[in-house]
Amino acid sequence: MLLALNCAREAAAAGETPVGAVAVVAGRAVARARNRVEEKQSSSAHAELELLRELETLRGDWRMEDVTVYVTKEPCPMCAGALVNARVRRIVYGVADPRFGGCSVFGIPGHPGALFHPQVTGGVCAEAAAALLAGFFREARAKHKQRPVQMRNHYDPEFAAAQKVLLREVFDFDLDFWFRLGMWNEKYESYALFDGPRMIAHAGLSRLNLRVGGKELRAIQLNGIACTPPERGKGHVRRLLDGILRRYSGTPVFLFANGNVLDFYPKFGFEPRTMHLPVADVAVDNPECRPVKAAPDELRELASIRRLPSSIFSVNNDFELRCFHLYGDFADRLYRLAPGIAIAAEACGDTLKLHELLADRPVRWEKLASLLPFTGIRRVEFGFCPDRLGIDFRWEVSSVPWHLFIRGDWPLPGHFLIPEFDRT
Repeated sequence: MLLALNCAREAAAAGETPVGAVAVVAGRAVARARNRVEEKQSSSAHAELELLRELETLRGDWRMEDVTVYVTKEPCPMCAGALVNARVRRIVYGVADPRFGGCSVFGIPGHPGALFHPQVTGGVCAEAAAALLAGFFREARAKHKQRPVQMRNHYDPEFAAAQKVLLREVFDFDLDFWFRLGMWNEKYESYALFDGPRMIAHAGLSRLNLRVGGKELRAIQLNGIACTPPERGKGHVRRLLDGILRRYSGTPVFLFANGNVLDFYPKFGFEPRTMHLPVADVAVDNPECRPVKAAPDELRELASIRRLPSSIFSVNNDFELRCFHLYGDFADRLYRLAPGIAIAAEACGDTLKLHELLADRPVRWEKLASLLPFTGIRRVEFGFCPDRLGIDFRWEVSSVPWHLFIRGDWPLPGHFLIPEFDRT
């Protein structure tokens, strides 16, 4: 039971209701688990069920006739039923649940209709288990008295209006144009604290499916992290980030920060990483190609089509992000080259900054270069990984002040670039 109490303490530290469980066979602890309801966002992720799943994996069997389960709190009816169905030999619990206990109130292990009847012992280390639960709920009630965190994963006019005021105040920028495009769906989550109708702190995230180094993974990108100046230093942003990182525990996270807050994010386990810029020394000289500027509306459908993704770093579900840049900071740098091929680009002296390629099919560099409406170009800087273009390029450290921070397990290669159209 002491081992189970340690598991319960780990649950409390992770923001979960402190319940821990340990499986014992022949006097030896063979598996342990804790409550993971919030982490997994699953009502069935109770400590007892997590323990059974662990045991089934270890043993390759669902029958547990030789197992004693120690759990710090009396199993609920769901967990008591699961332990009966698993044919657990004995259930030992700590503190009883006088309102919803699966053993003492509902009598599930001893029910005459059950095909298997585990032995039940209650009250072992009950005071310690009760103290853990009481402390956890006391702290939770204190937090509840704070301003509640509000979350939206869909367009809410009042919420968006309050967010606009805050982002304008902090960044002199807002997402109003993006919302008008109908881009706010469940992939974009916005978390905020309010003082009356006024939003005082905000943190947003985008849920992304990535391909990194040839591996598929899910990740989140944090963005719009802001606090109104009079409320800074009161822990509002820390509270929002703590909640998000608990909700997405185990999920890789990345964000881009300005130079004023570089010491802030390492406190949350983020590490700075250096992105590199793909560069090619190639000539582009097409005086016969007349530039055909394109409006964002003309390229919206093309932006929804995935070209052959990079094997280095690409995002698979980025239509909303691509539209964010298509209609935003790159709207005046769009060119249509041919049916089904367009770019976001600009010439800076003899350097072409090729920010993005929009294409409905794979394109080789030789074909693309012949369509580019630029002259006197001797160097191309890519805003995306150009490995699928069939061009020889090298990596340089980017001079653009993008301060990238990552958190979690990332299969990042030595040189990589998060595409410009996927950064917020």
